[in-house]
Amino acid sequence: MRETARIEIPEAKPAFEIIRGRLQQKMSPKRAHAELQVRWVIALRNWAGDRGDALTEWRFYFAPPGADWGSLVPDVGYLSREALDALTPGDAEEPPGPRDRRRDPFTRRSP
Repeated sequence: MRETARIEIPEAKPAFEIIRGRLQQKMSPKRAHAELQVRWVIALRNWAGDRGDALTEWRFYFAPPGADWGSLVPDVGYLSREALDALTPGDAEEPPGPRDRRRDPFTRRSP
């Protein structure tokens, strides 16, 4: 991960995301879009059973190898049970810092 300054993400609706180091606000969804999001979440939860969970507007932090960290708020997000169990309370609250060398904050393993 390259050394980058931490970007403060404002709390707003619609949410802000960090894409390629730039802060960008998502578009405001319309009713039909929101209905599709709900249908996707229901379908994913039915498919996954207890193997994972899906939610709408769930913030994800990530840092591809050799790239700046980013933050996305996908319309529908899914994490496997394995990834959910690996999360700690700090993962949900604190974005990775510039010196954080973890490959993927959602697949961190306890020592």
